[in-house]
This record gives sequence, C-alpha cells and structure tokens, in this order.
Amino acid sequence: MAGTRLYLHIGVGKCGSSSIQTALTRSPAVGDVATYAKIARDGSIKVRPSASRETGYTASINVDTVDPGILPAISTNLGAAIERAGPLILSYEGWHNRVDMFRKHRLLEGCGPVTVIYYVRAPVGYVNSAWWQWGVWKGWTIEKAMTRFTNHARYGLHARAWAELPEVERVICRPVAGDVVPDFFSLFGVNPPEMEKTNVTLPGGVLRLMQRNPDLWKSHRLNFLLGDAFTSREPAPWVLAPDQIGRTSRRPARAPKCCRSSWIPMRGRRSGMTLCGGMRTPMREKERKIPMREKWRMRTPSPRTF
Repeated sequence: MAGTRLYLHIGVGKCGSSSIQTALTRSPAVGDVATYAKIARDGSIKVRPSASRETGYTASINVDTVDPGILPAISTNLGAAIERAGPLILSYEGWHNRVDMFRKHRLLEGCGPVTVIYYVRAPVGYVNSAWWQWGVWKGWTIEKAMTRFTNHARYGLHARAWAELPEVERVICRPVAGDVVPDFFSLFGVNPPEMEKTNVTLPGGVLRLMQRNPDLWKSHRLNFLLGDAFTSREPAPWVLAPDQIGRTSRRPARAPKCCRSSWIPMRGRRSGMTLCGGMRTPMREKERKIPMREKWRMRTPSPRTF
C-alpha cells in the first residue's frame, strides 16, 4: 500500500469495527505507515483523537447526520491534516454504503491515493446480529430490519461503488475470520496492541431482558458495561425464519456479472483492486432448521490482488 495518503476503514457493522477503533484510539501511530485520526462533527480533523468516556474509543462521524454546510470544508481540512501529519487512517463502520455522500460532496478531493478497507461477514449472520444491535431498540419488525440490513449486505455492489471513486486506488475486502484486529494491523505490517474485544454480543438472556425493557437500549454506556461484565461470547439468539434466511441469502437481482456468483466481486476490473470472493458461511443446523438442499454453502478463499 505504498504511496497511500489516506486509509478508510468503512465497516461493515458487526464485523469488529469497535475493536479496530479501540485499538487505533489506544495506539494511533500504526508503525511509521499512518496515524489514526477522525472527522469531528464540526468538520475539523482530529489527529490522535481522545477516547470517548462512554465507549473507551472514538471514530469519525456519520456524514449523513451532520450539518450539510460543513461538508464542503471536510476535504480541505483533511488534505491539510495529511500535509501536516502524513498518511492518516479514518474509521466509521457505516460508511460502506455512504459512497454517494462522498461522491456528491467530493469529500476525498485532493486526498488521494486512497485505500479502502472493508470487513464483511455472511449476510444472514449479519442481518441477525444487526437486528439485535440496532433494530430491536428502535422497535423495528424483523421484516423492516431485513429491508434495511439486506441492502447493507450487498457487499459486492458497495465495494464496486467505492472502487469507482477517482481518488480510490484500491479496495481491500476481508472476510471476518476470528479476531479482526491482528488482521487489520497486518495490512500495515505491524503488530496490534494487546487488548480485549469491545462491544461484543451480550448473552441471549440479557438481550431478551432488554428486549422486554426497550428503554435499556438507549444507554450506550450500559451496553458497554454489560459487555465487560459478561464473559460469555455466545452468538445472538436466532430470530430469522427459514424463508427470511432464503430471501436474505439470495443474490442481488441487478448485481454486475462479477457479483452474481457471490456477494463479493470475484474479479476486479480496476488495477490495484484487492477483493475476496465467496463470503458464504453456513449457519449451524440447530439454528437454521432448513433442508440440506437449501443450505447456504460457502467457501472463504484468501484475498487476492487483481
């Protein structure tokens, strides 16, 4: 990744983003390659930002939720910060499907070459976990959550859109396999800081209790305290029915040819694109309870550069 001036970690959520952001907040200097920074709500760039008291880490803003008046200044501020501090790393787990905002407001103008880092997981597991993370406390039905999160899981389409930005030199798409923090830091050729996972899934009994008492979800601090208190790392309770699993795992109807065999592009048409194929992870039989012929077979090959 020599020559890169800006690294964007764009998610996706429920793929270790909080752990990556915690590691970067604690150790903002990633070797001599780059330095962690964030886009603040006022459009300024904070290099080596301080951790939030609530979560113990910090990340950039969601560009959809800020005053549109500050967006034009972001690229200018970002370019100046890169000139001052050298190559930077920015992270926000919801950017993966916000490429239209980056394109419309030219947020990366003058900041290239840019490398985009994108962690993904099997769409069925993602939708199930995302409902527990965001959908349940908003009072969404499973169907509403599926509409929202299944679009998020069209990884191939999002990766392709990012690769088409003129400032983006490469998109690195990585399947989640174990602890993502060492994998993330390995991209820069450095060892990660020692730390525990953060913002992990709570035990099923606690999730069901909070489901019955939705006001508990409003406290982010309570969620993180409970995550630290419980050492169990069991998966979130399964909420998707067999027919919903089938619809979630169905490939996008308008996906480009390179995406139709899976939801990750198998071939890159741009020089320097680094993509992984075949994010198809079978769910446990006990959770899915569907015939073998309908099971979502998958393989997880190593990343390749095209």
